Amino acid sequence: LKNLTGKAEEALERTKKEVETLAIEKKQKATELLEAQAKKTGDALLHGKTELEKTAAGVATDAKKQAIDGFDKEVSGAEKKVDECVKE
Repeated sequence: LKNLTGKAEEALERTKKEVETLAIEKKQKATELLEAQAKKTGDALLHGKTELEKTAAGVATDAKKQAIDGFDKEVSGAEKKVDECVKE
């Protein structure tokens, strides 16, 4: 009976160690997976931010160009009116 109890304890101890080892491995894999996913998410956010900055810069440049063109057109029209008044 002692021998049977000893073998049962050994089997239980082996199983316990196997479960602990398996739990450690699963935890490591889960950690690696979470770290990889966090990196992918960070990279995606950075890419989105960069694209947004490029778009904003493009819109600002276009608006500036349109404002300058509009101002030049108004100045040109004013110059023509002044020239017409001077000629009269």
